[in-house]
This record gives sequence, structure tokens and C-alpha cells, in this order.
Amino acid sequence: MTLFNTLKSAFVGATLLSAFAAPALATSSLECSGVGADAGATVLFGAGPMLNAIDADVYLDDRFIATRPFDKAERAYILQFKGDDKSIYVELMDDQADKHLATLRVLRHMNEDGEPLQVGILHIKGKPPVSVTCEGP
Repeated sequence: MTLFNTLKSAFVGATLLSAFAAPALATSSLECSGVGADAGATVLFGAGPMLNAIDADVYLDDRFIATRPFDKAERAYILQFKGDDKSIYVELMDDQADKHLATLRVLRHMNEDGEPLQVGILHIKGKPPVSVTCEGP
């Protein structure tokens, strides 16, 4: 095999390997805390061209609901998610898909200084709605 063919084979192999290499994925999250109550929520967003929720957990007083398994958490799934630069909406349902468990609605606004203001309502079934302030993307 000539030097040219060896270099050509190495170049083609490297090109093929780079085509199959997965890109690095980054995530971001929205963190909310209750106003005057022991409440909060976290929504984990995946990387990609569109905002998509891949994980969420909410709590109010002694009730904790999560899409990931935790010791004392009720297991939930994301029933519905909508998000853009003006609002975020997440609905959680139980693992049997027959009970609505929680809703998080967040309104997003940029003030004159370019800083985001994010406020919303967290409602967990069986509890009164709670105001939340949020930080995140």
C-alpha cells in the first residue's frame, strides 16, 4: 500500500468516525421557589433547537412529586409541556395516567435592564395554589 493510499484510508476512517460521534449535550433548568410557602419546582430542559422538558419535580409542604425516582416522592410523568420566551407550562400526571397531580405556569418578562422576571403559579392537587418566583433559562 502506498503512502497516499494509507493517508487516504486514514482520512476516510476519521471522517466516518466523526460522522457517528455524538455531539455534546447540554441541559439547563428552571428553579422556582414559593412566595411565603414551603413550595418549589424544578424543570430540566434538554439540549436542542426547541425548548423541551425532560424532567420535573414539584413540592408543597409535605407533598413531593417527581418524574425521577426518589425515596419519598410520588412518581409522575410529564403530561403536557409548552414553553417559549413568554411562558412555560408543565402538567404532571400519575404513573397510571389517570390522575392529574400538578400544574406549573410561569410567565416570563424582560425588564428595562434586560434581566428576566419570572413569576408563576404552582398548583398541586388537593392543595391551594401557591405563587412562585423562578430563575433559569
